[in-house]
Amino acid sequence: MVTMAEVAAAAGVSRSTVSLVLNGRHEGVGICEATCVRVKAAAESLGYRRNELARAMITGRNPFLCLLAGSLDDELSVRALSAAVAEAEAHEFFLHVVSAGPHALERCLDLRPAGVLTWHLEGATQGALAAELGRWGIPHVALYTHHGGEPMQLGVAHLVELGHTRLGFVATPADEVMEAAFTRAIEAAGLLLAEDGVLRGDAEAVRGDLRDLFKARKARPTGFCCASDAAAMLVARAARRADLRVPKDVSVIGYGDQALAAFADPPLTTIAPPVAEMAAHGVARLLGVAAVTVAAVPAPKLVVRRSTAPV
Repeated sequence: MVTMAEVAAAAGVSRSTVSLVLNGRHEGVGICEATCVRVKAAAESLGYRRNELARAMITGRNPFLCLLAGSLDDELSVRALSAAVAEAEAHEFFLHVVSAGPHALERCLDLRPAGVLTWHLEGATQGALAAELGRWGIPHVALYTHHGGEPMQLGVAHLVELGHTRLGFVATPADEVMEAAFTRAIEAAGLLLAEDGVLRGDAEAVRGDLRDLFKARKARPTGFCCASDAAAMLVARAARRADLRVPKDVSVIGYGDQALAAFADPPLTTIAPPVAEMAAHGVARLLGVAAVTVAAVPAPKLVVRRSTAPV
């Protein structure tokens, strides 16, 4: 590994001059522009790379952030991770990703990060983590997909505007936060929850519940808000198998605006949460700076396609 001393010898200057120039602290200390150019050229020709760990030991400024994730195996999580990495790099920080598990906290603490960003941790895990990070004085920001605004309000309002008064909710797997948000949105709209209108659980159980609900032909919901695009596609498929047409007989709204939503049959109306913006702001908050990528976290957006229609 090339050292600052070798760069100094090649440039014909002192090691302290190299340090000041390469760390961006040369302004105001009398180092002329020609010397700066010579130092940087020498560093480039020798292939010098700054040792961030050694620099952290000297300055006390750890260039690492940790992202502790409950899961990263879905599209929204990947969007959040990508935005967090970009924001960290914009401030010359590295993002170390740690999967939630028995030793996740120990792995984070071993790095002594400048901050910890968490993504979709279970409540108990998040609480224990917050307490321990607080004990060590490490700042942290907790993020979930539904942060950024009431997640079900846009969907319920859209269906109500189309004349629907019997609304249902589907989540697979079960999602207590989204279900509670749906209930709040229903109450705010002055509606009563449709009988048997909340379906939750694993995909197989929900598929069976939908089959029974559509087969009964009673006063079933005419519109469904779903906790994910996958759940919405499950509803649309179950409706077709029951000889119901989407959206003529049943309107369906997803959540996430994943890539496949636009190619569903019919293309899926969905709520697009600002996960990338939230992740970028989470990193910026950890570092105590204004976000580089966006000026403010926007509200979720309703993306209207062809899976919803007037009742």
